[in-house]
Amino acid sequence: MERPYDTAEVGADRIIHAIGVAFGLIGGALLLTVAAESASPAGLVATVLYVIGLIAMLVCSAVYNLSFASPRRELLRRMDHAAIFLMIAGTYSPFTLGRLDGAWSIWLAAVVWGGAILGAVAKLTVPRRIDRYAVVLYLALGWVVVLALEPLLASLHPAVITLIVIGGLLYTAGVVFHLWRSLRFQNAIWHALVLSAAVCHYAAVIVNLS
Repeated sequence: MERPYDTAEVGADRIIHAIGVAFGLIGGALLLTVAAESASPAGLVATVLYVIGLIAMLVCSAVYNLSFASPRRELLRRMDHAAIFLMIAGTYSPFTLGRLDGAWSIWLAAVVWGGAILGAVAKLTVPRRIDRYAVVLYLALGWVVVLALEPLLASLHPAVITLIVIGGLLYTAGVVFHLWRSLRFQNAIWHALVLSAAVCHYAAVIVNLS
């Protein structure tokens, strides 16, 4: 059962989510503008997928976490958790489509998007059945990139690699606070780390386009 949050905790979480949604909407629009001017067709498609995943995660998280108890809250929870899968797959796209050799690009995209779609569908239809495995699934999908580490290192700028790794480590560190339910401000810390990781990956996408 979820621990009830006090007023200060809820307020901190609201501020973080407000910043996150503003960042997603403004940053997403800016990124699409840059991609439309400088990216290849594959790069533009990849950027669109990334922006969709980013905004879906930030908006669904804000709507669910800041909503009050209601009959709709379970649906909002499902959407929030499903959007995380889409965000993970979307984040991969700018660094694989048009960047890796054909075989690696197709293979990695198929694995990541296939896993993300299956995970999102499961979260929307039978969420409680996979709840205990959800964090492991998120982390596994997020770190599957190590299987293609060699071709990624060869095709991406070192600064992009560094930002991707820092973002991944921040997401992973956030899981500790996500599970640390007894800690005051646990939810706000978790969401702050998620937002920080998203900013790192956003910066990586920008550098990747330059």
